[in-house]
Amino acid sequence: MSELVYPPVIAAAKTMFRVLDLRLTVQGSHHVPPTGGAVLASNHVSYLDFIFCGYGAHESRRLVRFMAKHDVFTHKVSGPLMRGMKHIPVNRAAGAGSYNTAVDALRRGEVVGVFPEATISRSFLVKELKNGAARMSQEAGVPLLPVALWGTQRLWTKGRPRTLTRRHTPITILIGEPMDPAGYPDAGTMTAELKSRLSALVDRAQREYPDAPAAPTTPGGSRCTWAAARRPSRRPLSWTAGAGAPPCPDLLQAVQVRVARRVHLYQMRMPDCPMCSSGTTIASTRRPHSRQRWGGRSGARGWCSTTGCAHVSRPARRARRTCRTATCRSGSSPRRSGRRSGCGWVRCRRWCS
Repeated sequence: MSELVYPPVIAAAKTMFRVLDLRLTVQGSHHVPPTGGAVLASNHVSYLDFIFCGYGAHESRRLVRFMAKHDVFTHKVSGPLMRGMKHIPVNRAAGAGSYNTAVDALRRGEVVGVFPEATISRSFLVKELKNGAARMSQEAGVPLLPVALWGTQRLWTKGRPRTLTRRHTPITILIGEPMDPAGYPDAGTMTAELKSRLSALVDRAQREYPDAPAAPTTPGGSRCTWAAARRPSRRPLSWTAGAGAPPCPDLLQAVQVRVARRVHLYQMRMPDCPMCSSGTTIASTRRPHSRQRWGGRSGARGWCSTTGCAHVSRPARRARRTCRTATCRSGSSPRRSGRRSGCGWVRCRRWCS
């Protein structure tokens, strides 16, 4: 079967690798069979994972047919390329047709690439796997190979800006030993073993990654762990020192900064109250604008937390002096009213006479 689109795409990708000087590390490529069908099951941390997963089989001169969602095939740019490379569209509403197409390709001796997580993992850990990869392997009678990718998330991942022109980025591609479908009684057992092997490969890729930052240490000398930095749950921070050692200050600072940013959306810290000189802080009652300042033109109002102080902040162009009526001297701010006090200013909140 002639390939008119796949070879030029591979050549363009390899040229881009050289231009960006990507430091590619491929281990275990000899596990990909040179002939016959096989299923490559990879973790999913980036939108570019299919490029690097397919590159892992390039040494064996195999072209991988990836299963991708149907929306990619309807795009005006990626659609013709995906169809020309004979990838397999997946309609999540009716996946039986895509499954049968993939099984037929495996029986013809093709290599099919699958992302059993079905979506990008934002935690960069292996999520719960679908059993479709194991079912295809058992039905077609072909081996199942776990593939771990790491570093691709630094180029383009979900929820982060694209950095496709980033240079000198290390990319790790680890291909595990093939799993024989005859050695597993059902697809569930094979999927559980696949997750175990895939998690081990991902952990190995993270440990051996050349650009891994040095873990910061606490004043007591304890060393923060990767589990504390990328924990998927909200459990307390962990550290490698003995019981009683403080958590990593850098991690705590990162959490505090994130919480402070959320709080800032609803409460803006303002200068000390100029009326009572209590040293307390004026808090905004409105959601602040990024350019809003004390006495600015955005019309922020504030209050002092000191008991008895009735100070209300106003914009600079509408600022009013404090009530200086001889019979009042409350120091509270004036209030608009039809009647005026003896000093000529608008009556204050104490309704002085």
